[in-house]
Amino acid sequence: MNGKLWSIAKAGSKSVFNEHMKELGDDSMEAVLWLMNEPCEKWARHAFQCDIKSDHITNNMSECFNNWIKDERDKPILTLLEHLMRKIMVRFSNKCDEVEKLNDYITPYARAQLSTNEKNGRKLQVYHGMGDWYEAVNKRGVKMLVNIGAITCDCGMWQISGLPCKHVVAVFMYRRVFPHDHVHWYYTKEALKLTYSGAINTIPEESRWPGYQCQHIDLPAKRA
Repeated sequence: MNGKLWSIAKAGSKSVFNEHMKELGDDSMEAVLWLMNEPCEKWARHAFQCDIKSDHITNNMSECFNNWIKDERDKPILTLLEHLMRKIMVRFSNKCDEVEKLNDYITPYARAQLSTNEKNGRKLQVYHGMGDWYEAVNKRGVKMLVNIGAITCDCGMWQISGLPCKHVVAVFMYRRVFPHDHVHWYYTKEALKLTYSGAINTIPEESRWPGYQCQHIDLPAKRA
C-alpha cells in the first residue's frame, strides 16, 4: 500500500496519476478518498505549477533545517536568533566560496541528474516525427512523446523540474545535442550565485550599540 501511495505522489503526468489511483482504488477506495481530501497541488507532483521548477514532494528540507538547529532550539529567543544569524552567515560565506570554485555552467545537482538520465536514456529508442516531435520508446514498447520546441514530455518531468528527463536526454543524444544546454536557468551557476549573494553581517557587542530613543511599551495585561 505504501509503495502505491508513493507512486501516486511521484507521478509526473495526470494519466500516470490516474492509472495509479485506479490501482489503489481496486485495493482500497477508502485510501483514495483519504488522499483526495487534500488538494492535489499540495502533494501530487503532476499538479505542481510548472513555473516553480521543483519536483520535491517530501518535507526533507524542513527536517534537515530542524536537525541543523537542534543544538540551539532550546535556547532563549535572543540567544537563538544570534546563533541562527551566525550559522546562516557562515553558511552563506561557505556557499559563495563553493560557487566561485565551481568549474561548470550548471549546478552539481543538475549535473548528477543529467548523468543519471543519460544512463537511462541510452536504453531508449528514438524516432523522429514531424518538426519538433519525437518518440522515446522503451524495451516494453511504452512510448513517450517529446516536443523539444514546446519543452514538453509526456512523462511531465521536464516541464515540472526544468531538467531534461531520460526521454528528452535520449532525444538530445539522438540529435547530437548537449542536454546541459537545455536545463532551466534555475540550475545554472549564475542562479546559484545569486541565491547566496545576500550579505548577513556580524553584529557588534550590545555595549557598543548606538544610543536610541523609543516609546516605552508596557507588558500586556494578564487575563483574569
